[in-house]
Amino acid sequence: MSAPGIAAARGLRRTAGEFALVISSPRERARETAIEIAGQVDETSEFLAGSPDKALTQQQYDTMRSLQDVLELIGGNEHALRFAQQQLATWESIARRLRDGTNALVVTHGGNIVVPAALIARRLGTDVAPLPLSYLEGVRVEYSQGRWCGLERLAANSHSAIVQTEVPLGGNFSQAVRVGDTVRRRAGPWTPAVQLLLVHLEAVGFTAAPRSLGFDERGRAVLAYLPGDIHGGWPEPMPAWMFEDITTLKRAAELLRRYHDAVLTFRPPPDATWHQVAPGRHELICHNDWSPYNAIFREHEPTVMLDWDHTGPGSRVWDVASSAYTWVPLSPKSREVSLEQKAQRLAVFCDTYGDVQPGAVLDVLPGQLRFIAHLVRSEADGGDPGAQKLAGWNVPARLHEEADLLVRQRSDLMGDRRGARDEQSDPAMG
Repeated sequence: MSAPGIAAARGLRRTAGEFALVISSPRERARETAIEIAGQVDETSEFLAGSPDKALTQQQYDTMRSLQDVLELIGGNEHALRFAQQQLATWESIARRLRDGTNALVVTHGGNIVVPAALIARRLGTDVAPLPLSYLEGVRVEYSQGRWCGLERLAANSHSAIVQTEVPLGGNFSQAVRVGDTVRRRAGPWTPAVQLLLVHLEAVGFTAAPRSLGFDERGRAVLAYLPGDIHGGWPEPMPAWMFEDITTLKRAAELLRRYHDAVLTFRPPPDATWHQVAPGRHELICHNDWSPYNAIFREHEPTVMLDWDHTGPGSRVWDVASSAYTWVPLSPKSREVSLEQKAQRLAVFCDTYGDVQPGAVLDVLPGQLRFIAHLVRSEADGGDPGAQKLAGWNVPARLHEEADLLVRQRSDLMGDRRGARDEQSDPAMG
């Protein structure tokens, strides 16, 4: 054990009677730690003895200065990601054995904590600082119905958590951080209009959007923090149910329709500036980025729409198209569902939303992808760091390629409506 580890163990010793179960790795050092804390070991688990060391070196651990460092490291390392997921499954299996209100002590090894804890922290919008993370000695994970719902880093000499003032929430554009019960995001010329939109939504009773709380002393937009599950799709892939549970798809379409109906009465100032203004006719203010990675989930159902920075004038079908692209999903390179299933899911999404046909979506989407590609390239050339990151990943070229592929796949994606071109097609997108 390291000196901080011994200190943490001694700090936990006084609460040893609270542990209903003590499980350790079979390695001698782990067993000694468990006995130092609890005075006993009820059982050992080989799953706790594994290690990501063949993928992550000590030098790499020592360079982990932020949660994002850990996520980027394991995001590009398939072995480390699988290892983290296996450790989380082991932790959850132990939690399911406990009665409500009881605790288990699980003693493993340093890297076995850092990597899975980083995945939990990303989902919960919390952190595991201070740094470097190579000296993280323990975490307290809270579970509800066998699923984690809270995370704290254990301090070296107490049973309390380390408090982090600002917790990065990820994202390519917003530089969002959590501060207490608020979220702070980078402001832009479009932020005043977005805040007026959020105030309107709150006033008309649309509760699936965060409340606007103005600006902080650094000029950042302030929003109310909303708890729940998020699935960013990186470094962990989207859960399988995201594209298998038809209820998830229907709820996403229903939420988009509810938003569109709520925003119809919004009257922005004539001089309002928006981040994204769609070509063609303007019926309402589109969200423009309604996707699984911008949603808060309860179980498998999306309940809150996040990331409103890209909102702007457009049409219903424009917003339905961008949403269907990620929720169906319609990307020609996506492998989550077959082409036949994409056609079926697109029909379900459109039928659930109402008043928009698959043919209209497929007419709009190729032009929309080319429009977004041009927007990203233009903003990258203008120095925007988020757009530069996307350009560095070759996103504009990939979007142009996907647009061409979608044109060729159109008849297959129409399914039994093959060949029909809906009257709602937006001619500006042809």
